[in-house]
Amino acid sequence: MPAFAHIIIALGLSIFLYKITEGKFTTKHALVFTVNNLYGPDISSFLPSVDSFLWGGLAIPEIYYFFHGFGWFLIALALTIPWDYALNHKERVMKVKQVYFLILAGGLLHLFVDVIGHPSYINFFGQENYPWGVVWWGWDLSGNAIFISIKDIWGTGMFPCGNKFHFWETIIFFGISFVVILGLLFFYSAKDEAHLIKTFLIITAVYMIPLIIFYYIPDNSGFNIYAEGVNYYGNPDNVHYTYRLIGGEADLGVLIFFFLLFLIPLILIYYSFNDKLEKPLKEKKTVPEKVKKE
Repeated sequence: MPAFAHIIIALGLSIFLYKITEGKFTTKHALVFTVNNLYGPDISSFLPSVDSFLWGGLAIPEIYYFFHGFGWFLIALALTIPWDYALNHKERVMKVKQVYFLILAGGLLHLFVDVIGHPSYINFFGQENYPWGVVWWGWDLSGNAIFISIKDIWGTGMFPCGNKFHFWETIIFFGISFVVILGLLFFYSAKDEAHLIKTFLIITAVYMIPLIIFYYIPDNSGFNIYAEGVNYYGNPDNVHYTYRLIGGEADLGVLIFFFLLFLIPLILIYYSFNDKLEKPLKEKKTVPEKVKKE
């Protein structure tokens, strides 16, 4: 793991949160978040490798992969017990669910850094393509482990980026998207917090839903993926139609990556010191003073 990056990112974000929340995000919040961002999903690396039927008996540290993936949701729940005792055994300074949110957020942000801070696969003691900078996602129908890496994120687009190949789908998709997005931002989102959140959700739906749908449609346009100068990061035998919408940008993979490992941790951090969203901000109406008649 890029250890120094983890701790500097966590402490830097903690200081920022402490400042903008005027102390609501306390030093105790910072402690839980930073320690779990630094060590969280990696603490099982100190455990020995264990064979498991879940992995077909393959002798790899599957416990580590469970920690270092979306098993972290359950691991964080177990870690909440000792953390809650350490923080609250003298006096209650934080609710149990707030402790859990911080542990979970720290570990998820750890995974975010690991995916971009490690090579995806390495050769390890003779085992080729040993998963390294990856996040465990579960198992496929055959029982094989599913790992998500930076290459999988890249694989949702076509390179070179932009509409280099002049796909008409790109022009239509971006044209519609930009009209909707700019219209919402200029005429809808500046009202209050509730409208801003609603705007975000609408923009996300307008942009993500077509990308997800088209990702599951194979490209049958006859475009030559093996042509000279074309460099596709992904499986060239499994090209999805989504790259014709986005003109080569790996939007789908990047957005899912940021949602799961960056935006969700930020939301969890928010709920670690605020139980619920504030009421929508409303402009205060001033009542004009009555003019006294002489």
